[in-house]
Amino acid sequence: MWERISSFVLRFRVLLLGLVILFTAFMGFTGRKIEMSYVFAELLPKKDSASINHERFIETFGEEANIIVVAVENKNFYELNHFNRWIQLSNDLKNVGAVEDMLSISNTFQLVKNTEAKKFDIEPIFPEKLETQNQLDSLKTIFESIPLYEGYLYNDTIDTYLIILTMNKDRMATKEREELVQKIREHCTNYENETGQKIRYSGLPYINVRNAELIEREIYIFTVLALVICLIILLIFFKSFKAMFFPALVVLSGVATSMGSMVLFGYQITILTGMIPPLLIVIGIPNSIYILNKYHHEYRIHKNKIKALKRVIMKIGNAIFLTNLTTASGFAAFITTNSDTLKQFGTIASLNILYMFVLSILTIPIIFSFLPPPEERHIKHLKRRTLGKTIEQLINITQNHRTKVYISMAIVVALSIFGLSQIKISGKLLDDIPDKDPIKVDVKFFEKNFDG
Repeated sequence: MWERISSFVLRFRVLLLGLVILFTAFMGFTGRKIEMSYVFAELLPKKDSASINHERFIETFGEEANIIVVAVENKNFYELNHFNRWIQLSNDLKNVGAVEDMLSISNTFQLVKNTEAKKFDIEPIFPEKLETQNQLDSLKTIFESIPLYEGYLYNDTIDTYLIILTMNKDRMATKEREELVQKIREHCTNYENETGQKIRYSGLPYINVRNAELIEREIYIFTVLALVICLIILLIFFKSFKAMFFPALVVLSGVATSMGSMVLFGYQITILTGMIPPLLIVIGIPNSIYILNKYHHEYRIHKNKIKALKRVIMKIGNAIFLTNLTTASGFAAFITTNSDTLKQFGTIASLNILYMFVLSILTIPIIFSFLPPPEERHIKHLKRRTLGKTIEQLINITQNHRTKVYISMAIVVALSIFGLSQIKISGKLLDDIPDKDPIKVDVKFFEKNFDG
């Protein structure tokens, strides 16, 4: 079978290469529409009792997942200029597109006894702008006499004051969320620059956006690092720019296809699916190494480029196929779970790993069939004594020191079992965020001073 495949690939190499280029261009163009997920990954199945109870609770009491909290720690808060600037900030934030309601010290209310109507009237405590410090001081006394607001809108022991923004739930579930949060940050940054006071942020919409930004940034970092490390290994091993450049094109084509496939399936980038690009790189580059190493080995024997490439597909194709198939099957196991997040990851990972095999076995031989044959310096890696001695030493250990190998493996397994027993389960939302990240620092601030 592989003999027929190798003949087909090399005979129709122009057509196949053109189809790969067109497919990659289409998937890459489609992948431009990929969006970040702005909710935490739902790992629990929807039919799980905890998920069902959670949904019932939301239906009954509503949810607070659409609230953003802004706080400032300011000892001079009740100075006239500072307070007027806080009123301005509150009004600015209230006018941000998706804000449905805003609660701040500047728009709090008091109950005023109406003797004539025999009822209480609800009246604002503070006007739109205060004119004198005496006016502010008298209104401050009224405000602080109302215990309802203490510990909710302010904590006078640390001179910290809050603005609570209720956001539109539907708009905060779209990509528009990034722009809305950015507008809030811009207004708060202007306040910081004018007053010199630091603003702190919290609330699930804000945390979700910042978390999505971190994931997006880390995807690029991991992908670039994985690619650079693999390419350096290729360059060191083969000492050829061609052997480094074209495998890079192949894996980048696979990455572009994975992004396009997520869009076609209607998936978004989560903390799990975000790991697929670097995963494909570390799978695709070894495929290229196997193919190129076998190509150099065959060419060294008979110096016939096309014959060497044909034998590469025949002899190495089945091995790479089984390797990629078992890897894809392992990730496909996630499809059998009841978690939508794991299903999405398993589907995209398994399909694109198999496509990476097809891409490697097609494009590497086809591309190198158009290039000049390898020079003598490119196949020197086949004669390296250090590598040969290392392999001979490993063979010697497996054949003549079996007892030591068994004992060593038993120790490793025992340590692994002990390590597994020490794993602690945690359900904290911010476990993946570094302790020194501003998000986590601010959340701990609210937990400490406002009971979360």
